[in-house]
Amino acid sequence: DADEPLMLGYNAYKAHYGTWYSGKGLFYDCPLEHLYIGRSIEYIDYNDKVSDSDFFAYGYSAFACLRSSGLSVEIGPKLTRLSRYIFFGCGSLNNITINSSANITVIEDNAFKECTGLSEIIIPATVTSIGWNVFEGCTNLKKIVIPEKVTYIGSCTFNGCKRLESLIFEDGEKTLTLGYNT
Repeated sequence: DADEPLMLGYNAYKAHYGTWYSGKGLFYDCPLEHLYIGRSIEYIDYNDKVSDSDFFAYGYSAFACLRSSGLSVEIGPKLTRLSRYIFFGCGSLNNITINSSANITVIEDNAFKECTGLSEIIIPATVTSIGWNVFEGCTNLKKIVIPEKVTYIGSCTFNGCKRLESLIFEDGEKTLTLGYNT
């Protein structure tokens, strides 16, 4: 079913399912230059006790730390959220286009953490929540616009954004709750 999320999993003994405590995403060694994501992505837990700090360490981030020379990402209209750690450490991610029809409401924790090649991102107007550390370590991020529907931005989200020159919080009626920065 095209509306069902793509399930990407973990299995310590089968390489085609991910990695074992390596911090490498499922597609780590693929020299991707273009990536189109047309549906939401969920991860299969190896047990029911996965903590957030273990999430990346066990290889749950499919596209983390890609080893390409330049990556362009296109997000399709059927996505409702950007999963945690989805692009963690993708230093080669330099362009992301989110379809204007996408109904993304949540950008989960660490989604773009350490994407050092990312200089600008347009957050869809449908987003209401931006998780912890989402843009932490995005050292080339220069401009970001926070849509009016966003009511929560998690802690440390802009920590280490050393080139952030333009930050716009669009007009809105609801209060914006901001996390702390370490």
